[in-house]
Amino acid sequence: MRVAKPSGYMAPTPGQIRKGAGGAPTKYDWPSAAAFMAAYIVDNDPKRAEATKVLEQWFADQGLDPDRRELQRFMAALFKDG
Repeated sequence: MRVAKPSGYMAPTPGQIRKGAGGAPTKYDWPSAAAFMAAYIVDNDPKRAEATKVLEQWFADQGLDPDRRELQRFMAALFKDG
């Protein structure tokens, strides 16, 4: 499926991206994790527990170890429990 960009849309250049917008930088790259998990879920149709283990390994491969509760909240949003 192709998504059309709005008329006149141009991606911001690095110089246009606002720096120092305030707040602490994120410790983990959750947007990339979401993209990785979206592709994994589409390709593999895993159960939530399996997907959680895969995501833990994805972070571990980068030398990162998010808190288990953070991972659970992230996965709950992806799988929309309830």
